[in-house]
Amino acid sequence: RPVAWASRDESLVSMEAARVRRAQTYAEVDIDDFYQETIGGAGGAPLGIERDLITRYFGDGDHAGRGDHAAALQQLRQQMEEGKDYTGADDGNGWIWLVADLHKTKSLTLELRKSAPYGRRPLLVAKQDNVGEVFDKVDWRVVRRRLNEIMGVRDFMGRKVGEQADKKEGQHEKEQVEQ
Repeated sequence: RPVAWASRDESLVSMEAARVRRAQTYAEVDIDDFYQETIGGAGGAPLGIERDLITRYFGDGDHAGRGDHAAALQQLRQQMEEGKDYTGADDGNGWIWLVADLHKTKSLTLELRKSAPYGRRPLLVAKQDNVGEVFDKVDWRVVRRRLNEIMGVRDFMGRKVGEQADKKEGQHEKEQVEQ
């Protein structure tokens, strides 16, 4: 039957489903802890997929990230220092975020934000007035772990997806054999 003639019960169910979809919740994250984890490394240039994505979105890289990696990293740093060319509103808290988003038609994208990146995966964060510190001390392994989380390769603890469950099952089987 036509949608215009849907019963009252059917329309209430669809309205409730829409309300549930809209009611998203986000985990509370201590930005200072996130920042300290970000700057726990030795800085330098990224390698691998982080480098290629930065080259693609902040440099002259093609779809595979081939291009001038050093120039792209410098461009990212410059954009973060200047606080220009970012997506969304500025919440005034003094942070600038490098954020990944797994878009259903554009694939994986990177963008800069000056507000909390709700619904996206933050890769690194910098204090707007001291962006240089991030580039001097960034731990690219942490950035890689965060990127792997959005891609479903590893969980937030750095384990391969399903790894913990496999270990628990193996431990349970071992305990049964010992009994």
